[in-house]
Amino acid sequence: MTLISPEVAPTVAVASLAVAIVSLALAIYAFRAGGPKVSAQCYIVEAPNREYLLRLVMVNRGRSATSISVGQLDVAWQYDYNPEKDTRLTLWPEFPETFPYRLEGHSPVEWSCPATELMRTAINMAPMTWRLHVKVGHRSRKVRVSKKIARVTNVGGQPLR
Repeated sequence: MTLISPEVAPTVAVASLAVAIVSLALAIYAFRAGGPKVSAQCYIVEAPNREYLLRLVMVNRGRSATSISVGQLDVAWQYDYNPEKDTRLTLWPEFPETFPYRLEGHSPVEWSCPATELMRTAINMAPMTWRLHVKVGHRSRKVRVSKKIARVTNVGGQPLR
């Protein structure tokens, strides 16, 4: 006794293959949507008391949590268009958080650390690109520090956009 006639068997096989491919595509989509999706922004902020802060804003738009570690800040200044005299420094910013920090899904976090001495050094020099090394999960990134200085009225404000 056969359940499927020989004329219908190829059609059933092709239909089951299509269902399996669609199921695999949906599983891959759900897997990728379930992971962390972290974006980072870094700014220099001027407080009303003429103090400068380095502000880091991290946002996890994904579903799962991830760990974040902040490393060194690479700063560089051009010296009178003479590359041999360019100044390059590696600084270690001191954020008020212990790392690695666990960033939950669908949540933002914002940290600030003092940067007044850095800005006093950089005030008369042409800044090149500054990069803050951030490790999200197992991936390392270099987050560019914006060259625009934001001014805030209170230090504990909303995240910069």
